[in-house]
Amino acid sequence: MLMPLLFLGLIVAGVIFLVRKLWPDEPRHFGGSRALDLLDERYAKGEIDREEYQRRRQDILGR
Repeated sequence: MLMPLLFLGLIVAGVIFLVRKLWPDEPRHFGGSRALDLLDERYAKGEIDREEYQRRRQDILGR
């Protein structure tokens, strides 16, 4: 009785892990994560203004 419950628990934990890994809280598209991080850094440093930031972010996200 205990072994099937442990097995089921492992399956549920595995599914939860995969879902969190494949679909993070903040949606970032394939390969876009690094580009968005760099864009965020440039905006935070004041290298680009808000309009430029938003335009480039939309380009990266493909919207």
